[in-house]
Amino acid sequence: AINTDANAQAMEQEGALQSIINRTPIGRIGEVEDVANLALFLASKESSFMTGTSFVIDGGLTCAVN
Repeated sequence: AINTDANAQAMEQEGALQSIINRTPIGRIGEVEDVANLALFLASKESSFMTGTSFVIDGGLTCAVN
């Protein structure tokens, strides 16, 4: 989950935020800046040799879920 206005109401439900944090290996919820930093990298020359890939910005949650 990324901390945005779009999911603020869901995060306010009792225990929802802590549940996500507990399951996320990095130990925190994602911030808008986490996504923005990837967008900036992809728009920079540093990513000029990258093609055809997917990026998952989830603090390791995908790897932790079995």
